[in-house]
Amino acid sequence: MANLLGAFGLAVTDAVTAARISVGLDERACEALVLVAHNRGRSLDWLRQRLALTHSGAVRLADRLEREGLLLRSRSGREVQLALSPAGDTAVRRLLYARRRALDALMAPLALEDRDHLVRLMDAMLAAPRRSRAEADRGCRWCDWPACGHDCPIDRTAPPE
Repeated sequence: MANLLGAFGLAVTDAVTAARISVGLDERACEALVLVAHNRGRSLDWLRQRLALTHSGAVRLADRLEREGLLLRSRSGREVQLALSPAGDTAVRRLLYARRRALDALMAPLALEDRDHLVRLMDAMLAAPRRSRAEADRGCRWCDWPACGHDCPIDRTAPPE
């Protein structure tokens, strides 16, 4: 079972990597943009915690994404708030669409009832460990957050903010 689960994990990773490459973004940029897309106005420190970066690493990432026209920064007192630019919003939509298509292709061989069963199993596995709020958000750094609605199995493992 470990080999099958590991092989499937690699197939998912390869599919998501191919989706990322198809939109021309590096992994860290994708993670940051997806998190900011679903958490507009959060601080640079909030993003730093979710990506497990140092402060200087988060600043360099934000600098680069801003230079590339994907991220907007604004100040609120001492805090730097983040939002996507229109180009960043387009990049996230393209990334999540490519990701969804790639993952749908992996699931294509399964009958509908098998997919439903797999969803229940993944939900149970993802909902098992307790997480901090930052760890839960980090676990969803590649997700299309609205797709889960208010019933994300990872989100249920963390305390509300």
